Amino acid sequence: MPEDPAKRESPDGSQKKNHTGAQTCPECQKTLPNAQALSGHKRRDHTGAQICPECQKTLPNAKALSVHKSEYHTGQQTCPECQKTLPNAKALSVHKRREHTGAQTCPECQNTLPNAKALSNHKSEYHTGQQTCPECQKTLPNAKALSNHKSEYHTGQQTCPECQKTLPNAQALSRHKRRDHTKAQTCPECQKTLPNAKALSDHKRRDHTGAQTCPECQKTLPNAQALSVHKRRDHTGAQTCPECQKTLPNARALSIHKRRDHTGAQTCPECQKTLPNAQALSDHKTKYHTGAQTCPECQKTLPNAQALSDHKRRDHTGAQTCPECQKTLPNAQGLSSHRRQHRKRKIADLDKDNEISPPADKVNKSDYREELSD
Repeated sequence: MPEDPAKRESPDGSQKKNHTGAQTCPECQKTLPNAQALSGHKRRDHTGAQICPECQKTLPNAKALSVHKSEYHTGQQTCPECQKTLPNAKALSVHKRREHTGAQTCPECQNTLPNAKALSNHKSEYHTGQQTCPECQKTLPNAKALSNHKSEYHTGQQTCPECQKTLPNAQALSRHKRRDHTKAQTCPECQKTLPNAKALSDHKRRDHTGAQTCPECQKTLPNAQALSVHKRRDHTGAQTCPECQKTLPNARALSIHKRRDHTGAQTCPECQKTLPNAQALSDHKTKYHTGAQTCPECQKTLPNAQALSDHKRRDHTGAQTCPECQKTLPNAQGLSSHRRQHRKRKIADLDKDNEISPPADKVNKSDYREELSD
């Protein structure tokens, strides 16, 4: 009967090696299934250090050298999915494992990332736990926040390339450029043109807040800016003038007082009269340099507001009664003229034959006559 070919031993004895049973490596005690496997194991793993002929890197054994060459010395490789060229097979493998794994979900925040690489980066940035800035000791929620913080606040002084202003750090420079170098901005509410974004922001915050009520006096102001000015001027408490020690109810009153009463002598530009201060000058001008004024009651034209005031006080006061003779006069001017007549008669009577004796408290008639003339 012919011999079974499957059982015929190969010329190199491999058939015999495959059926030797499990073998233990005498160098590392690893168990191999048969002598053939043990032989291959020893040839690959126990050859001693090997040097790569291409890059001179030392590998621990022949197997490691073989793997190294198959990964790093394959020449450029093209990714079949995105056509990106990688320097070798190892780089291609890493690229595919990181970039072409499909969408990945972060197990901590459920955020979906496009691939494994993005997920790895995401975790190393956002899920590191709190981080402390080594420069200012501020605590940040994660590595990404720390990185941003350092790149914004610990960059050292920065100079604005547009206006040469020096800012303390990159964050300040960024804010400065965004606010001060944004070109003219138009307010969408009132169409006012502001020089830059900062000015627009300040304008909107001050002028378009809607009516504001003062918490101290309940006065309604048109906007936050007006409220701020009102509080700064009217609710500062009593203020003492440093020049005359007069006490004013608030800062606004003090400001007005100083502007009016402590400006030094002022010369009227129209009549060259010298007044003691700005308030006196203002009063003088509103009285004497107003131009002709017409009395609304009798249509008489007076040269200025002071003359009109005097005219109304004398001629349009209504009927007046003389306290000496009870005569009714048409107005204060008529009463004044009428009482002058009384005084003249008394003086005339005093000059007659000493018929009128002066009151006991008067030394002589001349004193009494002067009093009557007043």
